[in-house]
Amino acid sequence: MRLSRRRKFAVLAIGLIAVAVYFSLGPTSADIRLDTGDLRYRYMGIPIVYERMPEPQRLRLLQLTKNSSVCTSNWEQCASFPLHTSNNPDGMCRGFYMRIEAWIDVDKKLALAGAEDIARYIRETNARNGLPRSTPLLFKTAWSDDQAKTMRVEDGWQADAEIAAYQASLGN
Repeated sequence: MRLSRRRKFAVLAIGLIAVAVYFSLGPTSADIRLDTGDLRYRYMGIPIVYERMPEPQRLRLLQLTKNSSVCTSNWEQCASFPLHTSNNPDGMCRGFYMRIEAWIDVDKKLALAGAEDIARYIRETNARNGLPRSTPLLFKTAWSDDQAKTMRVEDGWQADAEIAAYQASLGN
Protein backbone atom coordinates (compact mmCIF):
# COMPACT_ATOMS: atom_id res chain seq x y z
CA MET A 1 0.00 0.00 0.00
CA ARG A 2 2.83 2.37 0.80
CA LEU A 3 4.33 1.91 -2.67
CA SER A 4 0.99 2.74 -4.24
CA ARG A 5 0.84 6.07 -2.39
CA ARG A 6 4.35 6.94 -3.53
CA ARG A 7 3.44 6.20 -7.12
CA LYS A 8 0.30 8.32 -6.87
CA PHE A 9 2.29 11.15 -5.33
CA ALA A 10 4.98 10.88 -8.04
CA VAL A 11 2.39 10.94 -10.83
CA LEU A 12 0.63 13.91 -9.22
CA ALA A 13 3.92 15.79 -8.74
CA ILE A 14 4.99 15.17 -12.35
CA GLY A 15 1.56 16.28 -13.54
CA LEU A 16 1.69 19.49 -11.51
CA ILE A 17 5.19 20.26 -12.78
CA ALA A 18 4.08 19.65 -16.37
CA VAL A 19 1.10 21.99 -15.94
CA ALA A 20 3.29 24.68 -14.35
CA VAL A 21 5.84 24.47 -17.19
CA TYR A 22 3.06 24.48 -19.78
CA PHE A 23 1.53 27.71 -18.49
CA SER A 24 4.87 29.42 -17.84
CA LEU A 25 5.72 29.21 -21.53
CA GLY A 26 2.92 31.62 -22.39
CA PRO A 27 0.38 31.44 -25.17
CA THR A 28 1.23 30.05 -28.60
CA SER A 29 -1.29 32.21 -30.50
CA ALA A 30 -3.99 34.84 -30.12
CA ASP A 31 -7.37 35.14 -31.85
CA ILE A 32 -9.68 38.12 -32.15
CA ARG A 33 -13.42 38.05 -32.55
CA LEU A 34 -14.30 40.01 -35.68
CA ASP A 35 -17.46 41.69 -34.42
CA THR A 36 -16.37 42.84 -30.96
CA GLY A 37 -12.58 42.88 -30.73
CA ASP A 38 -12.60 40.28 -27.93
CA LEU A 39 -9.27 38.46 -27.62
CA ARG A 40 -8.54 34.87 -26.71
CA TYR A 41 -5.15 33.30 -26.15
CA ARG A 42 -4.38 29.72 -27.12
CA TYR A 43 -1.90 27.47 -25.38
CA MET A 44 -0.80 24.68 -27.71
CA GLY A 45 -3.96 25.29 -29.78
CA ILE A 46 -6.35 25.23 -26.83
CA PRO A 47 -8.17 28.50 -26.06
CA ILE A 48 -7.56 29.14 -22.36
CA VAL A 49 -7.57 32.89 -21.63
CA TYR A 50 -10.33 35.23 -22.84
CA GLU A 51 -10.17 39.04 -22.69
CA ARG A 52 -13.44 40.71 -23.59
CA MET A 53 -13.46 44.19 -25.05
CA PRO A 54 -14.37 46.58 -22.22
CA GLU A 55 -17.93 47.81 -21.93
CA PRO A 56 -19.60 49.90 -23.27
CA GLN A 57 -17.32 49.63 -26.34
CA ARG A 58 -18.05 45.92 -26.78
CA LEU A 59 -21.82 46.40 -26.81
CA ARG A 60 -21.58 49.38 -29.15
CA LEU A 61 -19.41 47.41 -31.61
CA LEU A 62 -21.78 44.45 -31.39
CA GLN A 63 -24.74 46.72 -32.23
CA LEU A 64 -22.80 48.32 -35.09
CA THR A 65 -21.82 45.01 -36.67
CA LYS A 66 -24.98 42.97 -35.95
CA ASN A 67 -26.09 42.85 -39.62
CA SER A 68 -22.61 42.71 -41.14
CA SER A 69 -21.65 39.71 -43.25
CA VAL A 70 -17.98 40.57 -42.70
CA CYS A 71 -17.84 41.31 -38.96
CA THR A 72 -19.13 37.99 -37.70
CA SER A 73 -18.75 36.23 -34.38
CA ASN A 74 -15.91 34.18 -35.89
CA TRP A 75 -12.49 34.13 -34.28
CA GLU A 76 -9.45 34.79 -36.48
CA GLN A 77 -5.81 34.42 -35.56
CA CYS A 78 -4.12 37.79 -35.07
CA ALA A 79 -0.82 36.76 -33.44
CA SER A 80 1.54 33.84 -33.24
CA PHE A 81 3.96 33.54 -30.34
CA PRO A 82 6.80 33.96 -29.81
CA LEU A 83 6.64 37.22 -31.71
CA HIS A 84 9.33 37.66 -34.33
CA THR A 85 9.22 41.46 -34.22
CA SER A 86 8.69 44.16 -31.63
CA ASN A 87 5.16 44.59 -32.97
CA ASN A 88 2.34 43.47 -30.68
CA PRO A 89 -0.33 42.43 -33.22
CA ASP A 90 -2.94 41.26 -30.70
CA GLY A 91 -2.82 44.59 -28.87
CA MET A 92 -2.67 46.46 -32.19
CA CYS A 93 -5.84 44.74 -33.46
CA ARG A 94 -7.63 45.37 -30.16
CA GLY A 95 -6.63 49.02 -30.52
CA PHE A 96 -8.10 49.14 -34.03
CA TYR A 97 -11.48 48.14 -32.64
CA MET A 98 -11.20 50.67 -29.79
CA ARG A 99 -10.47 53.41 -32.31
CA ILE A 100 -13.26 52.42 -34.70
CA GLU A 101 -15.75 52.42 -31.83
CA ALA A 102 -15.06 56.15 -31.44
CA TRP A 103 -16.44 56.72 -34.94
CA ILE A 104 -19.90 55.31 -34.15
CA ASP A 105 -21.28 58.61 -32.82
CA VAL A 106 -19.50 60.67 -35.49
CA ASP A 107 -20.37 58.71 -38.65
CA LYS A 108 -21.96 55.28 -38.32
CA LYS A 109 -21.40 54.40 -42.01
CA LEU A 110 -17.69 55.17 -41.74
CA ALA A 111 -17.50 53.24 -38.47
CA LEU A 112 -19.04 50.14 -40.06
CA ALA A 113 -16.86 50.44 -43.16
CA GLY A 114 -13.80 50.73 -40.91
CA ALA A 115 -14.83 47.75 -38.76
CA GLU A 116 -15.42 45.61 -41.85
CA ASP A 117 -12.10 46.70 -43.30
CA ILE A 118 -10.32 45.70 -40.09
CA ALA A 119 -12.08 42.31 -40.11
CA ARG A 120 -11.01 41.74 -43.74
CA TYR A 121 -7.45 42.78 -42.92
CA ILE A 122 -7.27 40.32 -40.02
CA ARG A 123 -8.91 37.52 -41.99
CA GLU A 124 -6.64 38.01 -45.03
CA THR A 125 -3.29 38.72 -43.34
CA ASN A 126 -3.63 37.46 -39.74
CA ALA A 127 -2.29 40.95 -38.89
CA ARG A 128 1.14 39.93 -40.17
CA ASN A 129 1.78 42.55 -42.81
CA GLY A 130 0.59 45.98 -43.81
CA LEU A 131 -2.25 47.90 -42.24
CA PRO A 132 -5.98 48.09 -42.94
CA ARG A 133 -7.18 50.49 -45.64
CA SER A 134 -9.16 52.33 -42.94
CA THR A 135 -5.95 53.53 -41.29
CA PRO A 136 -6.87 57.21 -41.91
CA LEU A 137 -9.84 56.72 -39.56
CA LEU A 138 -7.64 55.09 -36.94
CA PHE A 139 -5.05 57.87 -37.08
CA LYS A 140 -7.71 60.55 -36.47
CA THR A 141 -8.58 59.25 -33.00
CA ALA A 142 -7.04 59.95 -29.62
CA TRP A 143 -7.66 59.07 -25.99
CA SER A 144 -10.43 61.11 -24.39
CA ASP A 145 -9.58 63.44 -21.56
CA ASP A 146 -11.96 61.62 -19.23
CA GLN A 147 -10.99 58.75 -16.96
CA ALA A 148 -13.24 56.27 -18.81
CA LYS A 149 -10.38 55.11 -21.09
CA THR A 150 -12.34 55.83 -24.24
CA MET A 151 -11.25 57.07 -27.63
CA ARG A 152 -12.56 60.14 -29.42
CA VAL A 153 -12.42 61.34 -33.00
CA GLU A 154 -10.20 64.40 -33.35
CA ASP A 155 -11.63 67.70 -34.49
CA GLY A 156 -11.14 68.66 -38.12
CA TRP A 157 -11.49 65.14 -39.49
CA GLN A 158 -13.88 66.41 -42.19
CA ALA A 159 -11.02 68.38 -43.81
CA ASP A 160 -8.56 65.46 -43.74
CA ALA A 161 -7.54 64.53 -47.31
CA GLU A 162 -6.77 60.90 -46.43
CA ILE A 163 -10.20 60.40 -44.86
CA ALA A 164 -11.79 62.00 -47.92
CA ALA A 165 -9.84 59.60 -50.15
CA TYR A 166 -10.93 56.65 -48.01
CA GLN A 167 -14.56 57.79 -48.19
CA ALA A 168 -14.28 58.15 -51.96
CA SER A 169 -12.90 54.62 -52.21
CA LEU A 170 -16.06 53.43 -50.46
CA GLY A 171 -18.30 55.25 -52.91
CA ASN A 172 -19.60 57.66 -50.22
